[in-house]
Amino acid sequence: MDAGKWLVNKLNTSDILRLMEKLGVPETEVRYGNNALIFPTVCHNELIGQSSHKLYYYEDSKRFYCYTHCHAMSVYEFIMNVYTARNMKITYSGAYTLLDSIVADRLKHGFAIIQEPTETSGGKFKENWEDELTVYNEHVLECFTQQPKYLAPWIEEGIDYDVLIKFGVRFDMVRNRMMFPVIDHLGRLVGIKVRNFNKEDLDEHRKYMPLWLNKELYSYPKMMVLYGFYQNKATIKRAKECIVFEAEKSVMLFDSFFTNNKSVSMGGSSFSQYHAQILKNIGVQKIILAMDNDWSEDGNKMYGLEKAIKEARKIQEMGFDVDIIYDWNQEYLGDKDAPVDKGRQVYSKLYRDRKNISEFGAQENEKEETVNEIPVEVQEL
Repeated sequence: MDAGKWLVNKLNTSDILRLMEKLGVPETEVRYGNNALIFPTVCHNELIGQSSHKLYYYEDSKRFYCYTHCHAMSVYEFIMNVYTARNMKITYSGAYTLLDSIVADRLKHGFAIIQEPTETSGGKFKENWEDELTVYNEHVLECFTQQPKYLAPWIEEGIDYDVLIKFGVRFDMVRNRMMFPVIDHLGRLVGIKVRNFNKEDLDEHRKYMPLWLNKELYSYPKMMVLYGFYQNKATIKRAKECIVFEAEKSVMLFDSFFTNNKSVSMGGSSFSQYHAQILKNIGVQKIILAMDNDWSEDGNKMYGLEKAIKEARKIQEMGFDVDIIYDWNQEYLGDKDAPVDKGRQVYSKLYRDRKNISEFGAQENEKEETVNEIPVEVQEL
């Protein structure tokens, strides 16, 4: 492996944020979504004010993609493009030196990281995949408060204070944001997420994102972590079944409604082989899939169900029996509502009315045929 590729493999997402700062892109211009950092297109615009947020850095591939002009770029190509856009020159060697200084500085002063991840598996399942997670120092959380008056926004939404403490939720009084640590199945701190409340953050689509603190981004690969598993492991193991939500907040709401919490969150809408392995290792046989009640942009209220059926079939192929929780007649949940968002009584009703994946017939290739498999009483909305 040449030095250039070796250095790219050493890069973590925090290094990219440091790079962007050096290139004049402040933290306030960064967005986050779908495991990608989203920046203004400084790769071909001299000024940030002339740029749209169409430049993506994909954490898995460690490559940039500009959706307006430059298209796919390595990190080195991106740096050279930025310099060119500003009528400056930098060689490949110069770009390497810039990156190398950023990585060296992190390794010298990176107090937050306890364990560096190994090289990525490139999408292939690996037996030692736990080693690919970055492990952070838990003491970083101690500068934030757990006083009830600051945790009030989520307490008012129905999450018990004791539950917030159980999951380590804290509040950043300086930046006006809730933060919750992400613990992996081995009990290690592998990420920290924040829920921003400032209007400027919400306007910039930064409602939920990884914590960015002291030049360190506390991100993690969602496909390798089940939020809430470590805290709820004993209950899940006894039940041999697990309720799987999309959002972390749903796990905390469930814990506030019921005594025995057997739920986890995927941190998104995709159940991975790693998630399956975590649950199989403690004998889980049934998955109860409780995905969000998403509607499509054109108003199709079946979109969330179509998504859930597709995901349930994938989970079934991994060796689990699968039930689906859904608001079959669209009586209780609105667009993007999770099954627990409307309270204990509504969730209990949806839970009792859950359906097994076997009720939806054999898998078809076409979307139209999948919709036709939905029970008649559900189609008549």
